[in-house]
Amino acid sequence: MPNRTITTNIVAALAAGLFLICPVSAEQQAMKIPTFSLQSPAGETVHLPTYIGKKPVLLVFWATWCPFCRTAVPRLNRIDAAGKVQIIAINVEESRSKVTSFITKNNITYPVVLDPDGKTANAYHVPGVPAYVVVNTAGRIVYRGESFPESISEDANNSMQ
Repeated sequence: MPNRTITTNIVAALAAGLFLICPVSAEQQAMKIPTFSLQSPAGETVHLPTYIGKKPVLLVFWATWCPFCRTAVPRLNRIDAAGKVQIIAINVEESRSKVTSFITKNNITYPVVLDPDGKTANAYHVPGVPAYVVVNTAGRIVYRGESFPESISEDANNSMQ
C-alpha cells in the first residue's frame, strides 16, 4: 500500500511539473479556451468572453493563504493601473467574506471573482496556486505556469497581443 501512495504522489508531481515547464503548443493555442461566468464577492457576474479581443487577459488563480499570491498583489495593481492587460483574479475555493476582507486589506484594484467549487481552476488544469494563464486578443492561451509571466511587465510593454 505505501508503494501505491508513493507512485500516486510521483505521478501527481510529474503532472504538476508538466504544467510548469511545458510551453503552450500551437495545438493548445488553437483550442477554444474554457469560458466562465463567475461572481465577484460583491455579487456582480464577470463573463470572460466580454474581455476577449480587446486586450490580453491575465487570469490569476490564487488564494488568500498563499504567500506568493499575496506578494503578487502590488505588481498586479501596477499592471492594472497601466491598463494594457485585463487582469481577472480567480480565487479558488474560499469564502466570499474571506476574499472580501482580503481585497479591502490589500487595496486590490483589479477584478476578483470566486471559483467556490474549483471547476474553473480544473477547466484550466491548474495544479495549485498561484497559477497564471495569459489569453491573447485572439482568445488563445499563450502562457500558463506557476511563475509570473515575464512578458507582462508593470510598464505594460508586452507582446501578448
